[in-house]
Amino acid sequence: MLYEGKVSKVSRLNNSINGNPRYAVWLDRLGRFVTPTDAGWVYGVNFSNLEGRNVLIETSKRENSRTIENLTGEA
Repeated sequence: MLYEGKVSKVSRLNNSINGNPRYAVWLDRLGRFVTPTDAGWVYGVNFSNLEGRNVLIETSKRENSRTIENLTGEA
């Protein structure tokens, strides 16, 4: 599923057991989305620079999934 909106908040979560970072991203009126455990692509995103920007978030096809599979800035 695709969600488009303005990032209202970004929070760093606890690292995975393997030491990889995880993040939570809130979109206005759409709520909280989280990065998957041990996803290498999170190293290529400047999460501290996302607040106030429009993004496109893709989640898995599962109903009600809030795990980010892909995040594109300035949608």
